[in-house]
Amino acid sequence: MLSKSQIKLYKSLEKKKFRNETLLFVAEGTKTVNEFIENNWEIEALIATEEWAKKYSKKSINKLIITHYEEIQKLSFQKTPQEVIAIIRQKEYKKINPLNKLGIALDNIQDSGNVGTIIRTALWFGLDYLFFGNGTADIFSPKVVQASMGAIAKIAFNKGDLASFLSSSDTNTTIYGTFMEGDNVFQTKLKQNGILIMGNEGNGISPTIERFINKRLYIPPFPN
Repeated sequence: MLSKSQIKLYKSLEKKKFRNETLLFVAEGTKTVNEFIENNWEIEALIATEEWAKKYSKKSINKLIITHYEEIQKLSFQKTPQEVIAIIRQKEYKKINPLNKLGIALDNIQDSGNVGTIIRTALWFGLDYLFFGNGTADIFSPKVVQASMGAIAKIAFNKGDLASFLSSSDTNTTIYGTFMEGDNVFQTKLKQNGILIMGNEGNGISPTIERFINKRLYIPPFPN
């Protein structure tokens, strides 16, 4: 069972302030949790029902806390909680060298669900990394983690000032930007050495970042 102090700490991780202070974050659900376990992230606590533990618990058994589903419901940030929640230690951000790599940079994308979906899509298409520009939703927020379905566990990422990151890229790097007008992204072969920038939901790519772009792309709505 969980102590009152544990419950208070884990519930506080919904807020960025406490995630930053503790360097912990929350993942929920079998698929998402197992992605972090299988990719050797440090598990601080694995909170699960006895039924879940019998089926799935392989690693991190020493951090396993067996509890009732009702207690998981109290801890969960989801409308329909599953039978497992993991408290995970954040990994350090690593410097990304975009040379000979294709990645995505996010310019002030604030919707957590959108950010999580972009992470999942980037992994699916085999991109090498993600860069989170200032103002973009926190990669370790519960909504981003859940929307990514654990893809965060498998892809390189960093965050910081996007303009500085682009300034440091190789001059031969193609910097793509997504706009309402441009070449159809599905009909364009992206170079191996490139950065694809996606902008804010309402305002698009900021003028500060737009000046770095040398190839404009358009993502058409389904089913065009």
